[in-house]
Amino acid sequence: MNIFHHRLVSKLLLAGFTFMCLLTDVQAENKVTIDNFNIKPGEEKTVAVYLENDDAMSALQMDITLPQGLQYVANSLTRNEARLDRDTHSLYMSAQTNGNLRLLIVPSDETPIAGNSGAIAYFTVEASSNFVKEGNIELTQIVGSSSEKDEETGFTKKFEMSNYVVDVAPYVGKIYTATDTIAIKTDSTAKRISVVLDNFVDIRSMQASITLPKGLTFVTKENSEKPKFDYGTRLPQNVTISSNYTADGRLKLAVSGMTTECFADTTGEVFAFYVKADTTLALRSEILINDVIVADKAGNSFGLYDEVKLGVTNAYIAHYTPVQEIVDSLRTLYGAAIDSIAANAADVKDHEDILAAQADIAAQIDKLQQTVEEAYDNETLVENLSNIEATTKEIETAIAVWVEKALTEQTKLVANNEAYIRLTGELDSLQAKLDEAKETINTKYQEVADQFAEETANIQASITELRDSMTADYEAVKLTSESTIDSEPITEAIEKLLADAAEAYDKVTGIIGITINDIQSGAVEIYDVTGKKMNTLVKGGNLYIIKHANGKVYKLYVK
Repeated sequence: MNIFHHRLVSKLLLAGFTFMCLLTDVQAENKVTIDNFNIKPGEEKTVAVYLENDDAMSALQMDITLPQGLQYVANSLTRNEARLDRDTHSLYMSAQTNGNLRLLIVPSDETPIAGNSGAIAYFTVEASSNFVKEGNIELTQIVGSSSEKDEETGFTKKFEMSNYVVDVAPYVGKIYTATDTIAIKTDSTAKRISVVLDNFVDIRSMQASITLPKGLTFVTKENSEKPKFDYGTRLPQNVTISSNYTADGRLKLAVSGMTTECFADTTGEVFAFYVKADTTLALRSEILINDVIVADKAGNSFGLYDEVKLGVTNAYIAHYTPVQEIVDSLRTLYGAAIDSIAANAADVKDHEDILAAQADIAAQIDKLQQTVEEAYDNETLVENLSNIEATTKEIETAIAVWVEKALTEQTKLVANNEAYIRLTGELDSLQAKLDEAKETINTKYQEVADQFAEETANIQASITELRDSMTADYEAVKLTSESTIDSEPITEAIEKLLADAAEAYDKVTGIIGITINDIQSGAVEIYDVTGKKMNTLVKGGNLYIIKHANGKVYKLYVK
């Protein structure tokens, strides 16, 4: 029943198309397309049929003409269910008497094709082994229709669309370079470009065009203006590479021989050429290899339509310059550090450890510069970049530590000097107090001065010991703002020295001031060392015992 229904609808639709002259043309942006494609001999490929429609339409028909060597794979027609629902549309692919195919999309009700763009159907084609020349798939008699009626004519709206031609070429191979990009120095160092061919049929010759960007030129053979080529191992011994320049500067080359001997294998390097760069080379550019045509053993020619775009990077600008800027920034940082130390740590800038750190950093920067130059020469800057950056950070840290060390030493030195001046003043003050005490004892308390000579010497020794200790710390740069001397015991000792001398003096002067009346009245009694009572004191190195009425007894030596 469904088959009968589909056939009936199909006949009605075809009948409607035969009376197109009675329908009203509607101008709109509607078109059917298929993308251009390549296909290998013997390969099957599914192609998509696209409908771009501004107008709503529910039915569509077109005739499809395939080129020689390309066949439709039976029963391969499928739908894009996002646009053609199974409940509302059927689709058919049928062969016509003239050999063409007819694609029909038939609605089961008035539901339009969903959406306004994208694929509506897919079918598969197969390339035979004799598909050796490019051809076209032609889409003709493209007509869509709507379930709506034209208000003026009363007929169903129909939409005639322009024919469309699809370019189809045999895909017999692919050409590419061994690397997608190259980085090249601008000092005329040669760079080798390897050209690889993957072929799906036997190849005996090929030709291509090579276009170089500004700043890049071909390396020539010695004593020749011809570009230098390396022959790949796939090429037979009798195959040669010839080349010439076109008016627009492209290099046209041909790889061919006098025999029908084919290239060996199906993949690998066919040839290589060399380029060199000067300073006019842009940061980023590309080498273009196109217009590639290969020929098989029978002489059939095939175009390889994929263009090869080899990215070219100016290694000096992209790699060397930024890395050199890193080294230069280190030298700038190093110079600024020297200036900072000279300005803020002038007293220690020539210290042995500071000069040693400075020399070590300078050596590290020079070594890094050498590493950069060697890596650039060896074309390994990119691979070594992480190591260079790590070394740079180490040197930056070393510079910071060096400056911090100098500033710390300067701060310590200033604090040491200030503490030395302060502590020296305190010691000088103690010394002045002792000197003043000695002067007082030697003048005011002369009679008892000898009794305090030893104590005075001990106090002087304490002051000298403090001064020697402080001086040693100063010379070792150990003094700080918190450094002190314990002067209180010495101050107390000096004060006690004076008090003891005064007391001794008072005792002595109390004895020396004895009068005759004191002796006669019995207030004072004088005895010599034999116990003999005396009436007076006699000079001449005599020792006397003095007894006071209050019970006090003194010994007195009279010179």
